Amino acid sequence: MKEKDKYLDFNEIISDTALSSLIKYSIHKSQYRSYHDLQDHTLSLFIDNYATINSHILITDKNHFYRSIWRTIINRLHEKYLPDETYAFNWFIEITPHSFFIWLTSGKNLDFTEVDKLLKKYDISDELLESNFEICFKKLCLEDCNLSIESFDRIPSSIKPKTRKEQLGLIFNLMNIPPLEELSHFVQKYQRKIASECNSIDILINLDNEPK
Repeated sequence: MKEKDKYLDFNEIISDTALSSLIKYSIHKSQYRSYHDLQDHTLSLFIDNYATINSHILITDKNHFYRSIWRTIINRLHEKYLPDETYAFNWFIEITPHSFFIWLTSGKNLDFTEVDKLLKKYDISDELLESNFEICFKKLCLEDCNLSIESFDRIPSSIKPKTRKEQLGLIFNLMNIPPLEELSHFVQKYQRKIASECNSIDILINLDNEPK
């Protein structure tokens, strides 16, 4: 996928109120281990009759929409609260120790619905998937999600499913988790900005209180 086609523009669709609500909802669902439908829920807010057409949309397309929505959200946060910061959105999936912990403590669900839909679309059998994953990986267009073979190597060996189909089910499950790390980095930078501004104010106050 070309760089210019990597994201859709949701700027005119997502209001500041919707942005705030979606962030709160997504963090809450992740915190309480009920994140498994976040991708579908988020898309349903912006796509008419989503429940009707959901079964016909591939996970690769869903992820394209989902990442585009979050790109709009996080870019908006930086533009509004950190206008002097240089930021480039490059998130594609939450493959972090924290996301694996969330997955483990939420029931270790594997999203076979999306896996089966993708395999059926590209006429790939379970046997072929297991015997020649590299070829299947390209045929499934997983690179459109910014995934690579190395992405699967980042699954800790202690929890890594044995089969490629199960590994796909795990990765597709994790795709529902919002960009928690990106949001955390934003909060940290904003806190540093506020702390710096407060420190500057304290200095000015102290200067004003110095004996004349």
